[in-house]
Amino acid sequence: MNFIPAFVAGRQYFPQSGPETFYSLFMPDPNRCDEAAVTETAAAVVDRLAARLPSLTRAVVDTLTRGISELPGDAQLMGLLAASTAGNVDTVFRAFQHDIPIDRVEPPTAALEYARRLAQRGVPMHAMVRAYRLGHQAMVGMIADEVRTLNLDPALGRDVFEWMTEVTFRYIDWISQQVVEVYEAERDLWLENRSRVRAVRVAEILTGGDVDVDAMTTAIGYPLRRTHLALILWLPDKAGTLSQRNRRHRAGQQCVVHRGRSAHRMGLDRTRGRRRCQPDRAHPRTASR
Repeated sequence: MNFIPAFVAGRQYFPQSGPETFYSLFMPDPNRCDEAAVTETAAAVVDRLAARLPSLTRAVVDTLTRGISELPGDAQLMGLLAASTAGNVDTVFRAFQHDIPIDRVEPPTAALEYARRLAQRGVPMHAMVRAYRLGHQAMVGMIADEVRTLNLDPALGRDVFEWMTEVTFRYIDWISQQVVEVYEAERDLWLENRSRVRAVRVAEILTGGDVDVDAMTTAIGYPLRRTHLALILWLPDKAGTLSQRNRRHRAGQQCVVHRGRSAHRMGLDRTRGRRRCQPDRAHPRTASR
């Protein structure tokens, strides 16, 4: 199988359109090997690797889980990580095999969903990005092993390895941008929904009525069976830029931390109203208001 992937830096090249082919543009060294030999050899390497996709996937997943402690280890997320890894490897292989420009491939569904789940779990984004870097490193090592097993002429082996490394790097650079965008959007949505739910639950506490203290503690992530101190900050209607709000928030947190406690902030607008209550320390429900 002879193929010449036509993508470099997001631009498409047509090898049949003149003396400068994709390979000659990619490998400007005048001492490079014959391009037909390089493309045919690269095709053989891809075919050999694609035949072992399940084992390659397991090897990459093992590398990621051992190297990145922040990645969740439960069965559901591990399964999705494996599906994401297999999808990415298969996508870049098909780009090689079918001459598909990187800007025309579609992100694997499992890769996008894995990014969303990591955002929901609060896994740092840098852990996800690092997984793509380590995954690429593992794949480059596998490519090098396959090139060595073919016992090629040293110059040919070098050119094949450099070409395949460059193409896979460009894929990783592209897919990393896709999953970061998905992660950020999901994280913003998740935090917004969680903040909204917390505000509703706190309002339920302040309005009185029967409250399951333990269940509410879990729902809002705040221990209610304590004596509480609240600090209320407000801004004039026509004042208060974002920087001013941030300064007031930091001042409030410093005040709480000075007393050896952790701070939980919740935004309330005037439509929620306010209520003063004197807690009855003998009653866990009223003491938790």
